[in-house]
Amino acid sequence: MMAPSLINWAARRTGLDLESTPFSAFKGPGIGRTAAALVLGELVADKMPFDPNMSDGTALLTRAVAGGAAGAAIFKARKNNILLGAAVGAVAAVGAAYATYYLRKKAAGYFQVSDRTVALAEDGIALGVGLIAISMSKPVKEVEPPAEA
Repeated sequence: MMAPSLINWAARRTGLDLESTPFSAFKGPGIGRTAAALVLGELVADKMPFDPNMSDGTALLTRAVAGGAAGAAIFKARKNNILLGAAVGAVAAVGAAYATYYLRKKAAGYFQVSDRTVALAEDGIALGVGLIAISMSKPVKEVEPPAEA
């Protein structure tokens, strides 16, 4: 749910144009509050022992789809290739799932803290990286025809 929430934030705060994207409904304040509540719920549930490993099949597929949709929406809104955006988003989501899983285990052992403590830091990093990624995506500049003399 982090990706849809970041998309909503970008649409409402930075003027990201989502009108022709799969996330056009994410501009509304009700959707934003709902997405934020779901993110908070997910962040809490992610720390529970019953939550499946983030690299398990269904969880990984869900992350890939959410990341792909978010990437496609941002690329489309920024007038870039939507398929490239979907690929970048999906690969980033899957790569991040594996990277954070192994880094989290290593960090918990190295710093001798609980996995939950490292998971909280991971959530903050994910939010920061998402905000940076959205702010770095710039629209392709359209070339204006030369002025007639």
